[in-house]
Amino acid sequence: MVNKERLSTGISGLDTILKGGLISGDSYLVRGKAGSGKTTLGLHFLCANLEEDSSRLFVSLSEPASKIARNAEKRLSF
Repeated sequence: MVNKERLSTGISGLDTILKGGLISGDSYLVRGKAGSGKTTLGLHFLCANLEEDSSRLFVSLSEPASKIARNAEKRLSF
C-alpha cells in the first residue's frame, strides 16, 4: 500500500478519525443539510497550515461572499 500524504482538515478530532487528515490529491464531496457545518469544515481546511506555501480554493454555490466572510470571522478567530 502506498503511503499518501495527508492534509489536516483543521479539526483535530476529525483528523484523528481520518488517520491524519484528507489524502492529498484526492477529491472530496461534502454534503448535508443547511447548518450541518459544511462551510465551517471548508473554512477550517482552508485555514489549516497557513504557513505552508500552497494554493487554496473555496467553492460555494449557495452563500454570498459577504456571509462566508462573516462566518469565517466568527468561527475561525485565532
